[in-house]
Amino acid sequence: MNNAVNLMRYGGTVVYIGLHKGDLMIPDSEFYKKETMLMGSRYAMHEDFVACTI
Repeated sequence: MNNAVNLMRYGGTVVYIGLHKGDLMIPDSEFYKKETMLMGSRYAMHEDFVACTI
């Protein structure tokens, strides 16, 4: 989870589903430079995220 921003494409979206034990460290310089979107949920279905990307 900590490396996801480094692996995504420009303009991409990272969706975290579930819980992560420990600290989540995201390099904000890469996050902003790539103009990314970060979403998270504990209980969501695919349809919930489709509505957000339209």
